[in-house]
Amino acid sequence: MNAVSSLPAEMLRRGVNEVIDRLCETVDGNFDVYVEVPTPDEDAQRLGILVNSLLQTVRDQVSALEDARRSLERTVEQRTQRLSMILEGTSDGVWVWDLDADTIEMSHQWYTMLGLPVVDGPVKPTVWTDRIHPSDRTRFHILVKSHLDGLTTTLDFEYRLRHRSGAWRWFNCRAVGRYDDAGKAIFLAGAQTDITERRNIDRRSGLPNELSFRERLDELVSERASFGLLLCSIDRAMDIRESLDDIGADQFIGSVARRFVSTVPTRATVGWLGGYVFGVIADTKTDLVEIASELLEAFRSPLEINRNRFNLTISIGLVADFSKMGETEQPLSGGWTALRSARSAGGNRMVTYCDALRSHAERKFEIERAIRSALVDDRLVPHFQPIRSIDGSR
Repeated sequence: MNAVSSLPAEMLRRGVNEVIDRLCETVDGNFDVYVEVPTPDEDAQRLGILVNSLLQTVRDQVSALEDARRSLERTVEQRTQRLSMILEGTSDGVWVWDLDADTIEMSHQWYTMLGLPVVDGPVKPTVWTDRIHPSDRTRFHILVKSHLDGLTTTLDFEYRLRHRSGAWRWFNCRAVGRYDDAGKAIFLAGAQTDITERRNIDRRSGLPNELSFRERLDELVSERASFGLLLCSIDRAMDIRESLDDIGADQFIGSVARRFVSTVPTRATVGWLGGYVFGVIADTKTDLVEIASELLEAFRSPLEINRNRFNLTISIGLVADFSKMGETEQPLSGGWTALRSARSAGGNRMVTYCDALRSHAERKFEIERAIRSALVDDRLVPHFQPIRSIDGSR
């Protein structure tokens, strides 16, 4: 018979109950307990020592895990703070698209760039996609799908989003997808930069460039809006340009641009079309002839560049009736026709487009083309018709 079996039943019960009671205290995660066995029996004492040793091992492991948890929390907090600093310091709008949940979470800057109230937390993708320009929407979805299907390594494209004010802003969007082990896309994350100024604004004049000017015309034509168009060129611009260095030429363009902006109504759109030609889009409720007259008068005042005074004049082509013009190229073409007519008449004047003006220009072009073709084909035969006085003196 062994030592345990020789113990009185009461002593054995008390020893086991003490161990059980102490172990029950650890159920709620509290391992800071110590087992005291109320019996002098050697085996019972060894059982208590073993349990206390196991409890100490558990306490050590729990403490190590707690230290690791605190360290991980500090690391996460530090990285979160750094990421927050980066996001706050950048002008980019950052976003993450959870494809399984079909939700997108955007940074505060993403909303700010579009003048929208900030939303914390995920939203439906339509918050984003509904703001995409109709002309860019199909291409956007094709590019995103191609990337998610693994056909491209990254996403990088330019597109337009509607600002809260109603204006269209240009953005450069870059993104990359995350895929599971089966190759299925689960996340799409990226950032976008507002490139409206870089894409639409001419550096030297500070005005909308030709691309932006044409887009504005596109919008007005598609909306069947009522508007008028002026195309204006600086007379003898190349002569002035040749008298200036590169810095002076930039200053000249900037000064001319400022004079345009300060002369036309505030609601009008002024753009630089290159080649010292400026465009003005104005509401037809405004008297276009009056705007043109004010521009002619404004540019009669000398312009000073690098202590040199330049006497300027401008030529203006005016288009007011768009009732028969259904495409952007038609009002522009009409404006160019009227502008060329003003130039050929000596400049410093305005010419209003009309059908007769277009017919004259087309007829002139046909005559020039016919003459050039006759010269090439040797079909032009000169004739000499002398003119003599009837009295025979000459």
